[in-house]
Amino acid sequence: MKRVSTLLIALALATSLWAQSPQKMSYQVVVRDVSNALVTNQKVGMQISILQGTASGTVVYTETQTPTTNANGLLSIEIGGGAGFDTIDWANDVYFIKTETDPTGGSSYTITGASQLLSVPYALHAKTADTITGAINETDPVYHASIASAITSDDTTSWNNKSEFDGDFASLYNSPNIANTTNLKTIQLNTNDTASSVSIKNDNGSSVFNVDGSGRMSGDGSGLSNVKPLINYIGGDQMYEITANYGSFNNVRSVTLSAPSNGVCFVMASGYASWQGEGWDVLLLGILCDQDPNNSWEAQDEWYKYLNILTDYNCTDATDQYASFSQHRCIPVSEGTHTFYLWANKYNASANVRVDDVNLSVMFFPTGGTGQAANAAMRIEEEPFSKKERVPNTVTGYK
Repeated sequence: MKRVSTLLIALALATSLWAQSPQKMSYQVVVRDVSNALVTNQKVGMQISILQGTASGTVVYTETQTPTTNANGLLSIEIGGGAGFDTIDWANDVYFIKTETDPTGGSSYTITGASQLLSVPYALHAKTADTITGAINETDPVYHASIASAITSDDTTSWNNKSEFDGDFASLYNSPNIANTTNLKTIQLNTNDTASSVSIKNDNGSSVFNVDGSGRMSGDGSGLSNVKPLINYIGGDQMYEITANYGSFNNVRSVTLSAPSNGVCFVMASGYASWQGEGWDVLLLGILCDQDPNNSWEAQDEWYKYLNILTDYNCTDATDQYASFSQHRCIPVSEGTHTFYLWANKYNASANVRVDDVNLSVMFFPTGGTGQAANAAMRIEEEPFSKKERVPNTVTGYK
């Protein structure tokens, strides 16, 4: 079975006081079947009735039609072609329009709907005013000025007392929450004006975070909670035998960190070395970033600039000898993933040298603003002018 939408799309009548009003009303409906699909290009049986008083009141007019839907399922008809329509006294009562529909195109009407006719159909009553006779007595109404409901005289006085926003959101009605995780706000300072500033305070009035026109920040620090370093670390029990000697290098331990932006990494390495043999030897340790001194002369030169030298020279030979070490470097980095290595070698190939329990950590600090650049802030100590070799070739003269 199919059904008809009873939605009234248009119900209108064109009337004129000085011309004869057409005694018809336009009526449109959209027809759909039980699956809500449009019924297109198909005949539909309709019975239209005008009821007086209520939706179930007295029938004062009835007509039937069998219109055809268009390609969009729309029926457009005119009501009023039957006898008795022009005798309806529209000013006498309220009226309802009742539609009964047979989607099969016959007269077995199974779909019914009724709705009240509002002001537009009553324009048909204008036909009684086609002619006017006699005198017209006009009485003009008397109007009294008053202030609208809920608006006081104080309100009207304030209309002309407009003021600029004072910068305090608390003074606004339904002020927005500008400090939460879902409503991110960007505040741009006028950096050409040194008097410009942003001040964020707690409810108790204490300063959380301030920025002046020059970009200088101040406050109790709680406003800087998102300005924090990143850190990565590796450590724990470890025993690493050093096999590389002069000209080659062992990777003792490494750690990787992803930098979200340009910045500086502070790298720290600590542990201890042990010598398990007689005689004298030197252990050399150095930190590099993304470099292998075995594959690059440039990396070797940088490694030697920052190496840490440990020796058991002048120590009494014993079964085990130990020396602790600690080394650090500040390394400028770009955005991306970087690996930091602790490289080592020994001077004598025959020496038995081991590095134990190395802790390697790296902290990333973002850079920016108007302060000193990271490279300029770092001071690289020059090698002594008198140094001729990286390590002594003999024990003689070593101090």
